[in-house]
Amino acid sequence: MQSTFFSELMIVILIIELAYEREWLNLRIKCDSMLRILHLCNGLLSLPWTLIDLYKNCLLLMEQMEMRFCLLSSETSMSP
Repeated sequence: MQSTFFSELMIVILIIELAYEREWLNLRIKCDSMLRILHLCNGLLSLPWTLIDLYKNCLLLMEQMEMRFCLLSSETSMSP
């Protein structure tokens, strides 16, 4: 389960880096877990060493962007 969380975190980090490179400074990220959102925004993570630098860089980029996180309910994510 933890490796799934880190994989999803890596995807979000890459999305934020790509958005910043393309100067998309207003970004909305949809997620199905409030816990992931809180961890990402507040730096409450105990990360493997392979993600530490990427995560710190991501936090710096997020400070320069207008970020919005949307929580998807299970009903929303299950709809066709």
